[in-house]
Amino acid sequence: MTVMPEHGACLPVSAQLLVLDPAIGPVLRPVAVLALGDEVLAVAGGRMGFRRVLAVQDEAAPAHIVVIPAEALGPQTPHTDLALDARQPVGAAVAHAPRQPAESHAAASDGADIAGWMLVQAEGADFLIVDHLAIGTGPLPESAAKGATPPAEPPAPTPIQGPAPLRAFNGKVELPLLEAMWEGGTIVLRYTLPPRTTTLRLTSASAQAAGDIRRLGVAILRLVTETSEIPLGSPALVRGFHATESGEGHSWRWTDGDALMILPPRPLPQTLSIHITDWHRLLAPQP
Repeated sequence: MTVMPEHGACLPVSAQLLVLDPAIGPVLRPVAVLALGDEVLAVAGGRMGFRRVLAVQDEAAPAHIVVIPAEALGPQTPHTDLALDARQPVGAAVAHAPRQPAESHAAASDGADIAGWMLVQAEGADFLIVDHLAIGTGPLPESAAKGATPPAEPPAPTPIQGPAPLRAFNGKVELPLLEAMWEGGTIVLRYTLPPRTTTLRLTSASAQAAGDIRRLGVAILRLVTETSEIPLGSPALVRGFHATESGEGHSWRWTDGDALMILPPRPLPQTLSIHITDWHRLLAPQP
């Protein structure tokens, strides 16, 4: 049985991590080119930030491998088929991801995507953010050690539990939330905009991630009405939005917890769907 040392994860060489480049900022790089001292995006103590790589070394392939198909959890998430040890700890979104036996992928690709594996250790990291997914480090849990494997069938959209992570206001009037659903690993919140809505305020809890000076609310992936999609770089996002961030074609934009949008007024009500990640859950300390 593969047992990962503390703060280490066994990953395929093609898996991509977000690395902090001193000159140009965060960039996606495959595990195969990681070097000692690189700073990779990780979660430590319930907070997301960049952590220094302490070791990168060749590792034997795990005995049990499953593959999360490309874009199974959203655009570019993961960006290509991602192979994992079936028993390796994962974040909440990955736990619900559709998984397929590695053999079918190996037959289709001659095993190129899962041929090489490396052990990556990052300073104090509980999770490494791999292809936008939280992959756990450290010893395998007891249930995993007994060979338990996750279900292969993709889950249907399901309601999120607890309060919605985002509230929407038209002026001082809070808009009722039509639904809040998990859809393919993304949280989708739907609201009805009243006729002639021109301003929309989006509020949420906010906190700072380790190593980040910004105040972060939620990370928005898409803003979609019945008639069009509002680009993340649109001038309609006038206040409370941090700069757009991207990785391999996948883009997101953090709010600061109190964001304002300006919309063209329409004579009839329309539905607005806000697609967000669950990364805000990583900002608050875990019990």
